[in-house]
Parts: sequence; C-alpha cells; structure tokens
Amino acid sequence: MKPTFIGIGVQKCATTWLYDILSQHPGICMSQKKELDFFTYWWDQGYQKYEENFTTLNDKNAIGEISPSYFYDIDAPKRIHDYNSDIKIIVMFRNPIERIVSNHKHEIRVGNLKGSDVSVETGLRNNPSYIEQSCYASHLKRWLNYFDSESILVVFFEDVVNKPQQTIREVYRFIGVDEAFSPEKITEKSNESYVFKSNVLGQMVSYIRKIIRNYGMSFLWDLLVKLGVRNIYRKHNRKTNFDEIPKLKQETKDKFKKIFEPEIAELENITGRCLEDWK
Repeated sequence: MKPTFIGIGVQKCATTWLYDILSQHPGICMSQKKELDFFTYWWDQGYQKYEENFTTLNDKNAIGEISPSYFYDIDAPKRIHDYNSDIKIIVMFRNPIERIVSNHKHEIRVGNLKGSDVSVETGLRNNPSYIEQSCYASHLKRWLNYFDSESILVVFFEDVVNKPQQTIREVYRFIGVDEAFSPEKITEKSNESYVFKSNVLGQMVSYIRKIIRNYGMSFLWDLLVKLGVRNIYRKHNRKTNFDEIPKLKQETKDKFKKIFEPEIAELENITGRCLEDWK
C-alpha cells in the first residue's frame, strides 16, 4: 500500500505522541514501525520494500508513517515528491532551545554521550545536529520548494500540551479522517525523557521491543503493557532526574539567541504564527 501522508519530524517535538494517537484511529493505518527512515537511510531498497510496511484493509481512509530524520535531510523533500507529489506532510515544531535540551537528554539516555561531563555544551561539540535540527525555517523553505503550503500541516508542541483535543482534530481533518473520534490517553506523555539505571538492561529491552514491532507482533508488546510488566520494569530501571546536567551557560544562551532569532522570525512569516514566547 502507498502512504497518503508522512510525518517528517522534528525529533523531540512530540512525534511519538502523534504516532501513538494516530495509531488508535480506526480510519488510519500507521506503519507497524514508527520510524521507517526510508527516504533517508533505506532509499536503495526501492518502493516495493517500503510499501510492505503498509498492509491494511480497504476501510482505512489514511495511511502513513512518521520519520523525524526526513525533516532536515537535503534529499528527502525531492525524493518524497518524486514518489507521490500529492502526499500530505505533517511537521512538528517546539521552542528550539527546549528541543535541544530534550535532544541532549535523549543522547545521554541512549548512550551516545557518556562521561563525567554531560553538559549541553559538551553535547553540542559531540553532535552538531542539535542546532541543525532546530533551524526550522531554513529546512521548511526547502520543503516548500516541492510542496505547497496547503499540503503541509505545521503542528506546534505548545498546542499539543495546551489544547491536545483541538490539535488532533486539525490533524484528522488534514489527513481526511473522522475528526469526531476521541483517542484514549490523549494527554499522556509519549517517549518522556528519562535515563536508565542499567544501560545494558535498558538497551536489551529496547532491542526486544524493536524486534517485536519490526516483525509485526506489536500485540505481544501491548499484552505486556496490559499485564503491567512494563510499569514494573520502568519502576526498577528508569529515573527521570536530569539534575546531573549543568544549566546552560550564558554564552551558550547568547549563541542560541544569535542563531535562532532570524530563524524564528522567518518561521513566523511562513506560518503566520506569533512565536514571541520562543524569543
């Protein structure tokens, strides 16, 4: 099956929440695996392999996937347009500095940043994409070279937090499904920031979950959740305390302000949204 919409990111802007909510809608078929990354990392596998991820019944009105790697990839807009010029695009933004901090916590959690110094400044030196992914206007303009504004829905993280019901209805309307449907746990956080007490155990569980989803057996994971196994594991192997991360230095804040001020102003021009709270 061919998808009718694609979520392109941005990473740490509630894309997991969106995937979870869309997966509940009876009129939507989401890929079993959230991040297919086909148009970035698996382009050489061909369309047939890609479309195997979308097996659905005829009563589904919308078919989609969400891969945050697409947004800031140089080649993804043209590749997706060449594949389906009528496809609908969903992109999610949040305060760029908050996104960087959340991105930084994620890098620590998955073990990409280790050691005694886990400051954001160290993270920036280790991973330049922190800033690159937060330059929203620059990347969005590249997508607008291939898709008109009517084909791209911009969703703001702040709206997900403050008015989730209204926000998800806008998404439903955009992709052409019944907007009266009310998903469960719409106000719950998805993919909340945390660190593992045991990285080995955490990575093992993540690997098992990935295998289960990749082989189309998500019902097994759902069963474990219903039985309470996930909550027991989280209680014993997760902590949400990130006090060990030093606060941003003033010079880092000044650097961010210089970089993001013109980006925010341009994004306001493109979307018509006032983003004064980001400045």
